[in-house]
Amino acid sequence: MSARPYAVLLGALALVFAGRVLGQAIVAVAAVPCLPPMQAWYSGLIPYPVLLPIQLVILAVQAKVTGDIARGSGWFATRRPLAGTVLRRVACLYALGMALRWVLTDGTRLPIVFHWVLASHLFVLGAYHAGWRSLFAQYAQEGLTVPGELGGPHTGNGQQRDLVTGARGGHA
Repeated sequence: MSARPYAVLLGALALVFAGRVLGQAIVAVAAVPCLPPMQAWYSGLIPYPVLLPIQLVILAVQAKVTGDIARGSGWFATRRPLAGTVLRRVACLYALGMALRWVLTDGTRLPIVFHWVLASHLFVLGAYHAGWRSLFAQYAQEGLTVPGELGGPHTGNGQQRDLVTGARGGHA
C-alpha cells in the first residue's frame, strides 16, 4: 500500500485531536453555549495549564509524522517494521485501557473518546511502519490460511489463499 492513505488518515486523526484541543481552549477562556462545559472536556488528572502544552506537543509531533509520511522523506517516513509492531500493540493496549476506564469510572466520557483518537493515530502509524500484511504474518508462520478469496468458505475451486502471499493452495 502506498504511503498516501496512511498520511491522509493520520492527518484526519490529527485534525480531530486539534479540534478537541481548540474546543477545550475556547471553553477554558469563555463559556460557549454550543460547546460542552469544561468539566466534560477535562478529567482533572493533569491541571489544564500543564495539559495544554502537552497537547500542543502531541499536535506538533502528529504534524511532523503526517508531513514526513506525506512527503515520503524524513525520520518518520522510514519504515521500521519492529517499531510498527510495537506501536500497534501499544495502541491496542491504550485503547483497551480507555475502554476499561469508560466501564469502571463514572467520569467524563469526552476525554476517553479523544484518547481513542490518539490510540488510532498510533495504530495507523504502526500499520504504516509494519505494513498491513504483517498483521497476519504470525498466522502465516504457523502455516494457517484463511478460506476463500475474501474470507468466504472457498475460492470456488476448492483452494484457499495464504494470508501473507495470497498464493492459492489445496485443501487444508
